[in-house]
Amino acid sequence: MSLSQKKVTVTFTYKQAKALHSAAGEVLFFEDGIDSHFSDRSQIKPALAAWDKLLYAYHSVERDHVNGGG
Repeated sequence: MSLSQKKVTVTFTYKQAKALHSAAGEVLFFEDGIDSHFSDRSQIKPALAAWDKLLYAYHSVERDHVNGGG
């Protein structure tokens, strides 16, 4: 992990995770959302990398919720 990265642990309820997934998806999943949100094009690649991490975490929370864990 580079000096510019920091590992952070965040706890979300299922509803919070679902809402965050939806909001971030509106910007990062659709090309027009990316174009309208990022005036600095150099921010797109890091945002998409963070989106991948968020998707992984969200799917974990969703899976737990479906299996009765929260």
